[in-house]
Amino acid sequence: MTGLGESVFREGVEEGREHGREQEKKELVMRMYQNGIPIKDIAKIAEITAEKVEGIISSQDVLT
Repeated sequence: MTGLGESVFREGVEEGREHGREQEKKELVMRMYQNGIPIKDIAKIAEITAEKVEGIISSQDVLT
């Protein structure tokens, strides 16, 4: 692979990994919420803001 091609490939792999981590965090947030864990506690455990937790929950509510 050429230098440029390898660079583009590595960038794509890293973007894919980041997307996977974000998806996993969203799933974790939803499982905690469905198990009755308060939003402030979910935020603390997931290391995100309560507003982000609320956004994840409301986006999932729209999908279900």
